Amino acid sequence: MLIGLDVIYCFRDSHIEKKLAPAFEEMTNDDLSYKEEHYGIFERRSHHLEISSSSDIIVKYFYLVDETLVIIAVSIILCFFLEKKYFSGKYEKLLKLSKTEKTDELSNELEETKAKVEKMNKKIPETIFGCICIVIFAFFLDISNALAKPIIYIYPEEEIEVSVKLGKPEKVTTSYPQYTYDGWKVLAKPTGELTDLKTGRNLYALYWEGKEKNILKQFKRDEGFIVEGKNTAEFLEEKLAILGLNEREAEEFIVYWLPKMESNKYNFIRFETEEEINESMPLEIEPKPDTIIRVMMDWKKISLPLKVKEQELIPKERDGYTVVEWGGTELK
Repeated sequence: MLIGLDVIYCFRDSHIEKKLAPAFEEMTNDDLSYKEEHYGIFERRSHHLEISSSSDIIVKYFYLVDETLVIIAVSIILCFFLEKKYFSGKYEKLLKLSKTEKTDELSNELEETKAKVEKMNKKIPETIFGCICIVIFAFFLDISNALAKPIIYIYPEEEIEVSVKLGKPEKVTTSYPQYTYDGWKVLAKPTGELTDLKTGRNLYALYWEGKEKNILKQFKRDEGFIVEGKNTAEFLEEKLAILGLNEREAEEFIVYWLPKMESNKYNFIRFETEEEINESMPLEIEPKPDTIIRVMMDWKKISLPLKVKEQELIPKERDGYTVVEWGGTELK
């Protein structure tokens, strides 16, 4: 995969460098930021990629959809046009040669080559259309993503019975305690300890998983964070504190996701907004909490870093009777 990317970027970088080299010769290293801002320079050192404004959209979505399918589509087009160029060149040479040499063998080869070129010319539209379909399929490949381990903590100010209902129970694939038509009913203590009123079992949280089928999620990748895998724990500690998780909740969040993320070269990470979370899975709680904190992380493993607008996170403060939920989705 990366070999294909490197070939594409080497051609591009070489072209840009030739065009802009004269203008940059007079600039010092102190002007590096100016160069990048005004000329859209791509600096590639140790596989580090920064995206110019003119290419932001294409490259962002190239890396944040299924990269393999996109590379296959690009490779098909490149191979097709390279083959077409070869036979077109061969035909021109044979045509010139036929003006001075008249042999049956040369005439047959000329006709075969001409037929090949004409056939390839006719296939240009369908080849391009087919590759476009592959790229479109790549965008929608993860139309169904697993919403992993949403877990719900309840902290009342005094011991009370609490009813918790998921607004779209048809999405639920796994739950514990088992989710039923009338939701969960628990006895909650200020310490966060829960007792399932149906089974009498002691719990510390409610757990569910489900399928997320939201096409629009594919296109909400214009902002977020690019994090090196090795820096994932530190990044999550900082951001989860801003989003309102306490240290115990943040630890459980990190312990669950870290093994999936820290070995990656880079991760694209975005936290869903409160409106997006409530639209995806409304949460009905009685008695109604004073504070509800819902943290849902969308993330995707990527091979190279890219520049995206850093997401602005809204700090959450706990006040009174509080319910906290966290979960996430790995975008395939």
